[in-house]
Amino acid sequence: TTTTTTKGGGGGGGGFDLVVMNAFADLAAPARVAALCRRLARPGGLVYLPITFAGRTALEPPLDEDLSTEDAISDRVAFEAYHAHLVHVEGQFLDVAALEAALAPDFDLLAKAHSDWLVPLDGAFAGFLVDFVSHAIAPALLDRAHAAADPIADARRALAWVRALRAQAARPSRPRSLRATNLDL
Repeated sequence: TTTTTTKGGGGGGGGFDLVVMNAFADLAAPARVAALCRRLARPGGLVYLPITFAGRTALEPPLDEDLSTEDAISDRVAFEAYHAHLVHVEGQFLDVAALEAALAPDFDLLAKAHSDWLVPLDGAFAGFLVDFVSHAIAPALLDRAHAAADPIADARRALAWVRALRAQAARPSRPRSLRATNLDL
């Protein structure tokens, strides 16, 4: 678990002993998150930022193991497109180091740990998660295909990967999970 505390005299006069921003810190610019923490926490107060997405997503085991690279893109390419979508379209901030740097002048980092989500793709939540990920990945991959030497072939390979992911959730070929790397600050 990562917890920060205001440095001596830090904090912006807020009256809260504890400020918790669960699954929030990656949704706003690091400077804005730090400013909000300063405004809310009293001097010497604690700030806890659990489930801060760290910009890494992976399938375990990789979908690549079931697909030919001639027929479909790799997991790495798909998730690079997903992260680019989160940053450029959704406006997320995935650089945890930038958040730590924004907090550093006013807060001491007391602890930091992973709080990854590992979601089985054969569970109740799988359909929702796959819809969310594939709706973000598909447009980003098609945009990427436009710049490729053979846009039609690249688009087909991208859509083959998305179809394989959706099929995995609908009819699992073997146990597979999606890992989203989060940090608690």
